Amino acid sequence: MLRRFWPPLGDYLRSHPFSYVLMVTLFALGMLFGAVAVNVLAPDQEARLQQYIGGYLHTYSRPEGPVRSLVVQEAAGANALRTAGLMWLLGLTVVGAPVVAVLLFARGFALGFTVGFLVQQWQWKGLGYAFAALLPHNLLAVPALIVVAVSALGFAGHVVRSRLILQTGDAVWPEMGRFTLAAATGAGLLVLAALVQGYITPEMLNLAVRWTGSPG
Repeated sequence: MLRRFWPPLGDYLRSHPFSYVLMVTLFALGMLFGAVAVNVLAPDQEARLQQYIGGYLHTYSRPEGPVRSLVVQEAAGANALRTAGLMWLLGLTVVGAPVVAVLLFARGFALGFTVGFLVQQWQWKGLGYAFAALLPHNLLAVPALIVVAVSALGFAGHVVRSRLILQTGDAVWPEMGRFTLAAATGAGLLVLAALVQGYITPEMLNLAVRWTGSPG
């Protein structure tokens, strides 16, 4: 019975290759647009943002031990679970599934904007800061978000095909179970990413600041 409702997760994830290509492309476009958006900042906005990020780098790169790491990890973990839960709910509503793609694009935009701004302001130092601050946890977070997004779109597409286009009347519950399992897997990866962000990223920033120097 379990095999009927919970097939191997790998087989399920491999059954949507086009959706993966689409979501990866959408995320990459978000990063591209985010990097380009750095160039349209007004001078006062750029100055305020430089001051904020510079102060953030100074404080975050020197964590006050385990307590600070725990605070960062808990905040990042809560945000990760909210993001995965929202994507899951949007997928269940079917009509909200396209919003999942918008959320993924927005995540790419934010990441591209941050990297672009760091590099614009601090050149090779900024590249080092971006590598230390963004790469470690996003190696887990980005694939997790893509998995959840593809699963949400796959579930919505299954419902539309079976109920509206083909009108086969296939049961929705097995597909919902597989979607939920994939979403839970993505949420687990996001929690791991939050652990990395809380405990490994501060150390990476310490190394980046030590090797490249503090932001001017």
